[in-house]
Amino acid sequence: MGAFPQLLAAYEHKERFYHIWDCASRRDAEQALAAWIDDIPVTNAFTESINRLAKDKNRDGRGYSFEVMRARMLYTTKQGSVHETEKIVR
Repeated sequence: MGAFPQLLAAYEHKERFYHIWDCASRRDAEQALAAWIDDIPVTNAFTESINRLAKDKNRDGRGYSFEVMRARMLYTTKQGSVHETEKIVR
């Protein structure tokens, strides 16, 4: 898994969750759960960017039907990876 650091991090995070069940008391388990939740890097940036694309497409199309909007979002929106956005053009 060394070749996939994000997968390794997700796996280790899941394993830390399973250790909550090994706690001796409910109070210890609640504290362990709270610590586990605090370690989750939560962001909704991807969802917000997709919502923005949908709104832009809808505005540009001036009232597409739901079926057309859905098809345009599913089949024509190119979702770039992090690596593509980090490239520097010189």
